[in-house]
Amino acid sequence: FADVDEANSVLGVAIAIWVFTAPQYWLFTATTGLVLAISTLGLLVLTGWAREVSLAQAGLTATAIYLTGYVMRGGDGWGWPYLAAAGLGIGVVVVMSLLVSLATARLSGIYIIILTLALQVTIEKTFFSNITLIETDPENPIPRPSLLGVDLTSDRAYFLFALAVLGLVL
Repeated sequence: FADVDEANSVLGVAIAIWVFTAPQYWLFTATTGLVLAISTLGLLVLTGWAREVSLAQAGLTATAIYLTGYVMRGGDGWGWPYLAAAGLGIGVVVVMSLLVSLATARLSGIYIIILTLALQVTIEKTFFSNITLIETDPENPIPRPSLLGVDLTSDRAYFLFALAVLGLVL
């Protein structure tokens, strides 16, 4: 066990050094990966425990992100604080997932695949083509959140926040 502990310690130190020395664009890219890892864990639960397949995971994740950003944005957005906006985005996605799961409760696997694919296409044609949701006004950008007194405006702080959320989810 000593070798594993030493290897984990070295890996932890290397990651800590990287976080504080990496360029901003690498931190931004890595943060995107962390968000997708959190989303993929949700898909893992669906496929691993429920033995179901969903082809709408990416669309559901993006829908929650776009809605949260729109609701947080000033100007033509609603200007809500981060937690309320994230709650709304997640709530909408949970309701969409619930409706699909209720519709497929008694169907075989092929119908579930077709319905989740249809949901993905519907999300793409409605949410992703809605200019109000996807384009930001330069005068009213989507602000980075401040959560419970912690300022998350820098890419480094947001990376550490996403890493903590991933650790919590794991």
